[in-house]
Amino acid sequence: MQKSREFVSAPRVVSLLGPSLSGKIGPVLKMLRRQALPIALCALVGLGYGVYSTLLLMPQYTAYTALLIDTRKVRAVQDAYVYSNSGETFDAGLATQFEVLRSDKVARSVLSRLTATSPATASSTGSGVPADQQTFTSAMKRLVREMLGRPPAPPISHEQVMAARQQAEINQLRQGLGIRRVGRSYIVEIAYTSTDPVKSARIANAYGEAYLSEQLQTHAEATTQATAWLRTQLDDLRQAVQASEVAVQKYKVEKNIVAPGGQRIDERMVIDLNAQLSAVSSEITKLEARYAKIKSVVNANQIDATFLEATSSGPIEQARTKFEIAKKNERDISKRLGPNHAAAVRLRTEAREFEKLTLTEMKRVEDATRSEIEILRTRETALKKQYEELLGSSFVANEAGIQLRELERNNETLKSLYSTATQRLQEANQQQSFPFADIRLMSAATLPASPIVPSSLRTIGAWLLAGLFAGTAIGATREMLDETIRTKQQAERFFGVNEVQYLPLLTGPQSDSPMTHVIDYPRSELVELLQSLKVTVDTALPDKRRRVIGFVSAAPGEGCSTLAKNMGDLLAQSGIATMLIDGDLRQPELSRLLAPKADKGLVDAATLGSAAKGFTVTLLPSGLEFLPVGEQGKAPHPTCFMSSPGLHSVLGDSSSSHAYVLVDLPCLSCCADAEAIAPFVDGFVFVIEWGKTQQRMIGAAIANNRTVHDKCLSVVINKAYGPALEQYDTNQTRRDYMKKYAGYVRP
Repeated sequence: MQKSREFVSAPRVVSLLGPSLSGKIGPVLKMLRRQALPIALCALVGLGYGVYSTLLLMPQYTAYTALLIDTRKVRAVQDAYVYSNSGETFDAGLATQFEVLRSDKVARSVLSRLTATSPATASSTGSGVPADQQTFTSAMKRLVREMLGRPPAPPISHEQVMAARQQAEINQLRQGLGIRRVGRSYIVEIAYTSTDPVKSARIANAYGEAYLSEQLQTHAEATTQATAWLRTQLDDLRQAVQASEVAVQKYKVEKNIVAPGGQRIDERMVIDLNAQLSAVSSEITKLEARYAKIKSVVNANQIDATFLEATSSGPIEQARTKFEIAKKNERDISKRLGPNHAAAVRLRTEAREFEKLTLTEMKRVEDATRSEIEILRTRETALKKQYEELLGSSFVANEAGIQLRELERNNETLKSLYSTATQRLQEANQQQSFPFADIRLMSAATLPASPIVPSSLRTIGAWLLAGLFAGTAIGATREMLDETIRTKQQAERFFGVNEVQYLPLLTGPQSDSPMTHVIDYPRSELVELLQSLKVTVDTALPDKRRRVIGFVSAAPGEGCSTLAKNMGDLLAQSGIATMLIDGDLRQPELSRLLAPKADKGLVDAATLGSAAKGFTVTLLPSGLEFLPVGEQGKAPHPTCFMSSPGLHSVLGDSSSSHAYVLVDLPCLSCCADAEAIAPFVDGFVFVIEWGKTQQRMIGAAIANNRTVHDKCLSVVINKAYGPALEQYDTNQTRRDYMKKYAGYVRP
C-alpha cells in the first residue's frame, strides 16, 4: 500500500494585521466567540448588580481638609517632636501622626466640637443602640444565662453605659475617616465620607481643628513640664556648683598647696633646682673639655696657636704675642744675615724664653681650671641631693594634686551643665510664652458638590467589566478543561494525516433511520462528504483495484457502524460492487439491525473455509451485500479469530469479487481486534465523535494500535453540529461553499 498523498493546503488570505498578530489574536477571538454564552450571562449579572447598586445604595459625599507638617523642631530639654528630612525618619513620624489622628482622644474632641456647634450632627454620627433594642438584648442574655444555670451578670453602672455609648459613637465616627499623604510631600489630607455633604464638611473641619488643638496642647504641656524640670535641675546644679567650689578651696588650704599664680611651692622649687642642675652640668662639661685641651698642650710642651687664640687670659696673650714677634724677627734676620748671626741667635733665645713663660702660664690656667671643675662638681652633688630630697618630699603633694585636679574638673563640669540648663530654661520660657505646633492648616473642607459613590455610569461600567472578566475567566477555564476533538487541526496533530473530514449531525424526521440517510436524502451534505471520502481512499490506494477498508473508532457509539453502512449504500447505488462486513464479534449492532434473523455469517464462512457469498444478505433498495456475524458463540476468542487464516481467506475471496469491502470493527480502546485484522486490511477510516472523544483516549488507542495508525487513510469527525462547529473552525471553505451554492449540488 502506498503512503498517503502529501496534503497541500489552499492558500490562506493574510490578515492586514500581519501573520504573527493575527495568529495571536485569532485563537483568542475564537475562544470568546465560543464562550459567548457564559460571558454574556456574567456580563448581564454584573450589569444587573451595577444597576441595583446605583438605584438602592445611598450616595456618599467626601470632604477634604489639608494639613502641612512642618520640619521645625520644638526644643525644651529634648526635642518634643522631631521631623527630620530623611525619608525613613519622616515616614515613621508621619505614621505616628496618622495614629494620633485616629486616636480616641482626637475623636472625643471632634464629638465635643460637633455637639457645641450642631447637636443634631453630633447625634447623627453616633450609632447608639435604641433603648428598646438594648432592653430586648439584655433580656435575652439574662434568659440564656438562666437556662444555662449561670449566675446573673453583674449590674452595669450608668458610667459604664455612657462610656460604652461614647465608644460606639467614636467607632462609627472613625468609619468615615480617611487619612493619606499627598505624594511624597509634607501635606496630609484628611477626608471624611458621609451620606450628608454638610456633615462631611463639618466633621472634616472638626478633625483638622481638633488635631491642631491637640498638637498645641501637647507642645504646651511638654514645654511646661520641661520648664518645671529645668528649674528644679537648675536649683540643684547651682547648689552643686557652690559646694564644688567650696570643696576645691578647702582642699587647697588643707593640703597647703596654694602658691602665687596658682602653682604649688614644691613644684616651683623642683623646677628651679632642675634648671640650676642643668646649668651646672653644662658648665662642668665645658670646663672639662677646656682642661683636657690645656693639659695636652702642656704635656706636649708646644704652644697651640689655635687654642691660645681661644683663651682669654691676659698674661698668656702677652707672652704669645711676644713669642710670635720674636719668631718673626728671627726668621727675617736669618733670611737676610744668616741663622748664625748674633741677632738671630738672640732672637731665638728670646723666643724660647717667651715660650717657657707661655707654658708656665698655661700650667697655672690648668690648675685653676681643675680647681673650678672640682668646685662645680661639689655644687652639682649638693644640688642633686637637694633635688632628690625635694622629690621624695613632694610625693604626698603630688597625690594631693591629683585629687585637686579631679575636684577642679568636677567643678568645671558642673559649671558647664549649669550654663546649659540656664540657656535651655530661657528657651523654654520663650516657647511657653508663644507656643506653636508643627502642623499648619493648608485648606479647610468645603461642601462637596457631588457624591463620590454611587456614580451611575462608573458603577454600572465597573460591574459590567467585572462581569465580563468573570465570564471570560469561566470561559477560559472551560476551554482549558475541554480535552475533546473539535477541529481538524487537533485530529491532524494526533493522526499525522491531512485527510480529515467533518460529517454533520444527521437530522430528519424521527421515522428515518441514520442507517439509511444516504437512501432517504440523496442530495444531503452527507452524500457529498462520503463522495469526497471515496476520492480520498481511491487517491491513497491508486494501485488497488480491490480495496478492503476498515472502519474503527476510539470509543463505542461514535457512529462508526452508521458511517460504514451509508458508505456502502453510496457505493452500491453507484453501481460499484460493494460488500459490508460486520466485524464486531462482541457487539454486532449492524447484524442486529440489518439481518436480525441471520444465523450464519462471517464466523461460519471463516470456520468452514467457504466463500462468503453463500452467507451474505442483499440490502434493498441499494443492493448492498451485507455479511453478518452469525452466531457469536462460535468464535469464543474474537481477537484470535481476527488474525486467523480463515478470516484472511474470506476477505481475499470477497475482495476478488467486489471493488470495495467495508469492515465495521470494534473500538480500539476496548479490544485489539482492529490491530489483529490490520495485516488483511488495505486502509482504515478513523471515526471520532465531535466534542465527545477525549484526546487522552485517542492517544492511548493510537499508542496501542500502531498498525492501524500507520494504515490510517482518513479521519472523519462525526456528528459535527454546524453552528457549534463554526465557533471552533471558521476556515471551513467546503461547508461555506455548500451553503452558498446549495442549489448547484441540490437541484
